[in-house]
Amino acid sequence: MRISFALCRSRRVEPSAVSAVEQAANAKESLERRALEKTYSEEKLKKMSKVHNQVQAEFISTEETYVKSLELLSCKLIQPLREAVKKGVKIPQDVVSSLANNVETL
Repeated sequence: MRISFALCRSRRVEPSAVSAVEQAANAKESLERRALEKTYSEEKLKKMSKVHNQVQAEFISTEETYVKSLELLSCKLIQPLREAVKKGVKIPQDVVSSLANNVETL
């Protein structure tokens, strides 16, 4: 306000005119601030989206690895154990069934 009164005295400008100039300057600052906030928000959203996509990709990759490991376990351990039991190898059937049921359920 000191500037506006000094401006009024030095140039003999109406206070209402100075007030309108100040309002316009404040409005411009407000618009610039909103534009910066919007840009910041958009950048933050883009960054969050990128992180979300990375987490999602990592989750899918981990699950795929887990499923492949279960399939490998089934092919290399469970099926050979079942075949060994059928051939007469003394492995308790409940142990093979327990392992097989747990892996196949997953």
